[in-house]
Amino acid sequence: MNQTDNNNIQYYDIGVNLFCKQFPEPEQIIREAQEQGVCCILTGTDTRENRKINDFVKTHPVFGKAYRAGGEAEQAIVSP
Repeated sequence: MNQTDNNNIQYYDIGVNLFCKQFPEPEQIIREAQEQGVCCILTGTDTRENRKINDFVKTHPVFGKAYRAGGEAEQAIVSP
């Protein structure tokens, strides 16, 4: 399980929609962001994407937030 190296973080990207067609290689996006000192906070857009994010944060140095109808975050998804 990967963890975020808090000593290397210079910036946070707080609204990454990683599982859309603009990012065909999510692993590469996260790796390159981390190399540049950017910690990503993934944003869900629907229930299906929330589940993808929930699984992804368990094995990658990122955080996530789940979307709920009405535009409010349902819960924070934290990478251990």
